[in-house]
Order: sequence, then structure tokens, then C-alpha cells
Amino acid sequence: MPKKSKKQSSEFSKLLAVILLIICCMILVLVAAYIFGQMNHFNRTANSVSNQLEDLKTQISEIKTTEESKIVKENVEQFDLIHYENSDLGFSIEFPTSWEAVEETIHERSNYTDICFSFGRFCIFSIYKYEGDQVNNVFENANVVYQENDLMFVCDGCCDPDSSIDGGGQFNDLQVERCEEAREIIKTFQILD
Repeated sequence: MPKKSKKQSSEFSKLLAVILLIICCMILVLVAAYIFGQMNHFNRTANSVSNQLEDLKTQISEIKTTEESKIVKENVEQFDLIHYENSDLGFSIEFPTSWEAVEETIHERSNYTDICFSFGRFCIFSIYKYEGDQVNNVFENANVVYQENDLMFVCDGCCDPDSSIDGGGQFNDLQVERCEEAREIIKTFQILD
């Protein structure tokens, strides 16, 4: 076997160094490509999460819009009222349109006059009018809606915030719904001039 010269050995070393340098460069390129791929994957994941968050925000916004629409609709319904006026008893109130079929019954008693507002057999609420000495007959914890000198109006039944909304278990579903509305209705009570 022939002996390698120093020159050949040096060229071989240079060639080996170049090959090692190329291998190192290829490794660096592969590592860079891997890192770049991971970054792209992270960016795609981040974009996906960002898109999902945007979708979620849109859905929440739609829910809020639906709720706001419901609130607006309820407020509009509150303005779409039926004006009730009773000149004999001297008052007026506003009913929501759900009270269109309300029945009224007036009772004239020796110590008061009352009007019962009902759907079917049971009063949802009654308004009692006491005048003069009759005012002294009003029970202690009465739900007074108006009082001036010797004139007093009292509400009894569902308009009382402490009353049950099921009429002591006697009301059907419709009557329970109307009972829940009575507390707002009584707030519209006004004395006629």
C-alpha cells in the first residue's frame, strides 16, 4: 500500500472538514425546519383558538342580543296597556294586554266597597275603597295603595308582595301568571280627579 503524503492527508482532512460542515449545516437546516414547523403548528393552534374565541364572542353577543330583544319586547308590552277606569269608585289602573279577558265584580258592603278582578272563580286581586268612618275599619297590615284624609284604597290578593301567587293552591296556571303581574299593575293605580 502506498504511503499517503502529507499533502494528501491535508486534502483529506479538508474534505472531511467540508463534509462535516455540510452535515452540520444540514442538521442546522433540519433543526430550523423543525422549529419553524412547530412555530407554524403553534400559530395555527393559536389562530384556531382565536377563531373559536371569536365564534364564542359572537354567540355570546347573539345571546345578549336575544336577551336584550326579549327585554325590549317586554318593555314594549308594558307600554301596550289597557286603561281601566272606574268613575264610581274614583280610580284608574293599567292592565297589560294579557288581562284583556279580566272579569270585574263590584261588592257594596256596609263598611266598604270593593271590586274584584278575576279570571274564573277566584279573585286575582281586589281593591277596597273606604270612606269617612269606614277608614277606621281597615285592618292593621292592609296593603294601602292610596290614603288622603278620610279616603283610603287598599289592595288585597296578588297585589300584596307578601301574598302567595297560587291563591293558596286554588289558582290554575293562567291565574298564577296573572297573579305575578298584579304586583306591577297596582303600581299604576291613580285617583281620578
